[in-house]
Amino acid sequence: MKVKSSFIYPALAAVFIIAFIIIYLLATQQALAVSAWWLTTGMLLPAMLASLLIRSVVLRFFIAITFFTQFLGVPWFILKMDEYTYSGWSAVKDFNFTISEFFYVYLSISIFLLLIICFFATISIILPLPSLNTTITSYPKKQKVANANSKFYSFVIAIFIIILTPLNLWMFDIGISLVGIQPPSLPFKLSGGLHYFTKYFVPFLIFYLYNKTSRKFLPASLVMAYALILGTSQISRSATVFILMPVIFFAIMDNRRILLVITSLWGLFCVQVAGLMRNVVYVSQGAGVRVTADTAGIVEKVHSLVTTQFEHIDLLTMAFGIIGRIESPQGLVLGHQFSPEAIGGVSVIIKRFFYQGWVVIDHDAYHLEWIATTLPQGFVSGGGFFGDILPILNSGIPYFVLFALITAIYFYGGEWLVRRIGNRFNSLNLYYALAMVFSVLFFTNCGTIIWWGFVFFLVFLLVTPKIRFALIFNLKTQRV
Repeated sequence: MKVKSSFIYPALAAVFIIAFIIIYLLATQQALAVSAWWLTTGMLLPAMLASLLIRSVVLRFFIAITFFTQFLGVPWFILKMDEYTYSGWSAVKDFNFTISEFFYVYLSISIFLLLIICFFATISIILPLPSLNTTITSYPKKQKVANANSKFYSFVIAIFIIILTPLNLWMFDIGISLVGIQPPSLPFKLSGGLHYFTKYFVPFLIFYLYNKTSRKFLPASLVMAYALILGTSQISRSATVFILMPVIFFAIMDNRRILLVITSLWGLFCVQVAGLMRNVVYVSQGAGVRVTADTAGIVEKVHSLVTTQFEHIDLLTMAFGIIGRIESPQGLVLGHQFSPEAIGGVSVIIKRFFYQGWVVIDHDAYHLEWIATTLPQGFVSGGGFFGDILPILNSGIPYFVLFALITAIYFYGGEWLVRRIGNRFNSLNLYYALAMVFSVLFFTNCGTIIWWGFVFFLVFLLVTPKIRFALIFNLKTQRV
């Protein structure tokens, strides 16, 4: 079988880079980093390879996220081991960075992934997944989006941003929608309304307007500029990501790889800026028991950011920080040590796995068990999917097997939904994009209102044929 050169060259480049890193680590006497790196890689690789035998993009994305976050994160975790402490934001508690400790942490994850694959394959045999339409089974070449009103909608986006920017600056000045900060009490619950408007409604509206443009660099640059403005004015990483999502989503849909890379790199920069902005805004009081915001003019704060914080920008640390936001080795280590009894038992974690709103846990008790210290109200430290679920998996074999089955059912349902939607709109790109979003949100927001909102959105696309969603988003529909 002839292998395409488009696959060979990136593969050879990856092998060369990995070999160079190994030689460098060994030359700098970092044998532990190499050993732990390949131990964890070898333990996760069987699931990664087995997922290729399963015809599910949702499941493949999920396992690929697990594999690559750890493949990239473990060596960095060890190289920075001197920066980790028993408690606090950099806590690892009683973890001593030994090979045996890494083995026990990743053994549970490896077996869990293989069980998910087995259960998913079994369910797919009993209840076969819908087939993708033959007309969309080949990945299309780069699409050129023709839209006569592109300039008009780009102009609307620009005007929309011009109107929103003063609002965002005013919200910053009086302390509305700042992460971890109690907002002022305004009439008509205006503080909460403005928070939800700028955090959730605005990204959705930009999604709609951006789709109506050519989706090339000019409209994309407008959205990217506003992502920096919103992330800085709300000192929020997630706000930045929400604004950039339509550019990333449609770059995948339209197969615009260069735009996807540029947007991703810009997103890394914006997220780092939002994080550094906290250093010039937050004011701790009472040994960190309470945190307030010094918002005396965003212009002064940005000036302080540029003059005192930009020197701390580290591209490598920034990149690995983003990976860690998805699932870091630190989160797995802490999840492996977490005792469910500290917050009311394993039943509390199980309920929160399905929907976090069912159980409100004690803020201080959780953080004392998670990172051996308390955090100010409004601040939360936690893991990704595995960091949250490891306390359940460590509670016994019945829990382990049951949650592997439940996770497989989630993925089967997600794959069924995105396949049906891909068929309905006759778009393989839409199928891939929704599958990716499903997997990422399951990894980072399982059990939250954001996760369930996305699931209901998928169901909405599927069960409302009378609403011409296709006319809104320029997608062709067909009966399934």
